[in-house]
Amino acid sequence: MNHMKRIAAALGCVGALALSTVGQSHAQSAELIEAAKQEGRIVFYSSTPDATNEALVKAFKEAYPGIDVQWIRMVSSALFARFTGEVESGVNNVDFLISGSQELYQKQPELFQVITDIEGLDKATVKAKNDHYMVPSATPHLITYNTDLVSKEDLEKHFATWEGAADPFWKGKTALTDPRATTNVLSFFKLLDETYGDKILEGIAAQQPSYFDSGTPATQQVAAGAFALAYPTGKTHSAQVRAQGAPLAFHQPAGPAHGLETAFAIVKEPKNPNAAKLFATWLISPEGGQKIYCSIGNFPAVPSDNPDCQLSPEHVGSVDVIEPDVSARVLKLLGL
Repeated sequence: MNHMKRIAAALGCVGALALSTVGQSHAQSAELIEAAKQEGRIVFYSSTPDATNEALVKAFKEAYPGIDVQWIRMVSSALFARFTGEVESGVNNVDFLISGSQELYQKQPELFQVITDIEGLDKATVKAKNDHYMVPSATPHLITYNTDLVSKEDLEKHFATWEGAADPFWKGKTALTDPRATTNVLSFFKLLDETYGDKILEGIAAQQPSYFDSGTPATQQVAAGAFALAYPTGKTHSAQVRAQGAPLAFHQPAGPAHGLETAFAIVKEPKNPNAAKLFATWLISPEGGQKIYCSIGNFPAVPSDNPDCQLSPEHVGSVDVIEPDVSARVLKLLGL
């Protein structure tokens, strides 16, 4: 065999090996996809905004048109209460949970599957506290404001840092996400107190803010002109009203870079286990859920090459298990 033939033969062997390896990988994925399509559906409960759910579901169904997806949205506290109530009653309605709080996954991990075998899990930079759930994206907490009512000059003067939350300038003008509705918001106010002292929460209470059970209704009220600004919020909270032309913009004060971390878990005994596993795998794939999270203003937990989708190295995640006495103290300082 001459030199060129030996090279060709070697390349042929390498190519065959590569095709064999790829074929095996695709065969495994194809097996999961086929099993998921046989089940034909997935049901999940979610605390994330409808705009986020709609974007994720639309893209997933385009990738896997044989699988129907249904969801019910509620705030994290209500979501967990509904799910645990169903578990206690022996009811099995849901395959998957997506929430802005990790509290239940940390306190009762036995209600969920171990998901260490999910492909791509090891690439995530935001780590879960146990093997029963994962964080696919994070959303920095920021201020959403009405551009017809607030100028950039106002924000630079009265809200340059998070200490501006106590500035009398904002009295009667603020919509707040209620810390009683979800632990990630309680964690935000707890961090402000740890950073600036009790005066910051007492100052917020003096602003006489109005409270809403999530960032979505809070930003809707800001869009309507009922309030000048709302916090802590993420970009996805106002996605729908901004798409309709609402005069909203965002401001990120200097100081603690606290953020909401979206987390998901597969329930212990899902009706559609393969569809649930496929959905989980898709959520953390760069070409799947991670791409969608980036497109709607969230920061993917799996590192991205897109400079607009890179989580700040100063990111501080939510503390989702907070001692009752600490919780009571924070709420009392806020006047709640």
